Amino acid sequence: MLKTPIKFDSNNDLNAEIYDELPLWAAPFGMMLLDKVHYKNNQTVLDIGAGCGFPSIDLAMRLGNTCSIYAVDPWTSGINRIKKKLDFYQVRNYNIIEALAENLPFEDNHFDLVISNNGLNNVEDLQKSLSEIFRVMKSNANLIFTTNGNQTFDTFYEIFKEYAKEKNRSDVFIKILNHIDNKRKPAKEISELLEKIGFKLNEIDYSSVVWKFNDGISFFNHYFINYYFLPSWKEIIPADEFDNWIIEIAARLDNFKEDALKMKIPILCFSATK
Repeated sequence: MLKTPIKFDSNNDLNAEIYDELPLWAAPFGMMLLDKVHYKNNQTVLDIGAGCGFPSIDLAMRLGNTCSIYAVDPWTSGINRIKKKLDFYQVRNYNIIEALAENLPFEDNHFDLVISNNGLNNVEDLQKSLSEIFRVMKSNANLIFTTNGNQTFDTFYEIFKEYAKEKNRSDVFIKILNHIDNKRKPAKEISELLEKIGFKLNEIDYSSVVWKFNDGISFFNHYFINYYFLPSWKEIIPADEFDNWIIEIAARLDNFKEDALKMKIPILCFSATK
């Protein structure tokens, strides 16, 4: 049955809330993931770390009503937003469940496809999460997930490490290395973990995007950097020195500016089979 057309209403706050959802960060990762999916009928799909629903709500609409999408995320506010969008978009083949990737509330051998768009790099225990995913997948089911590579914002991190050395802060230097490794595993390490669990790695696709800023301060003040990255950097730097470190690093970033300060974000898309 064809849905009732959604009429855009400039005076409806919900229209603006839904329209403003496509995330600046997640979009290039999600489009790469969506391109890798095999589009066929009667699939049961699981999204790990659904966030606010991108790209799995879009995938639910692309696959159609013969397919069922289940999404898990521990973020209550994100789940509430997903529910609003499901109602607004009239999506009926999508189920959202508050749960952790390390403890999936599904029976063994249940899913034909599992996806995750930059979600697995945020789990507490990657090996346990991948083992749970393996458990709930059917034989020959596919796993497709994206992550940003360990060279993300490499210009910033190189200056960060260099400054820590100059300050003779080996403790900060080690924390920087641990932070990168905890959040962004090298492709080789992820591949070995997949194979250890029992997956067959089919391919890793590589891409990248570049974010441009006017200067170092603009980089740190950007809402996405300020909200999603700066708090974890703040945990690395001694609290009473934090402002001075950021101001100095911002000034040094300006030395790398040509037409703009460029920050590269590598994109990796893993495809594996159980």
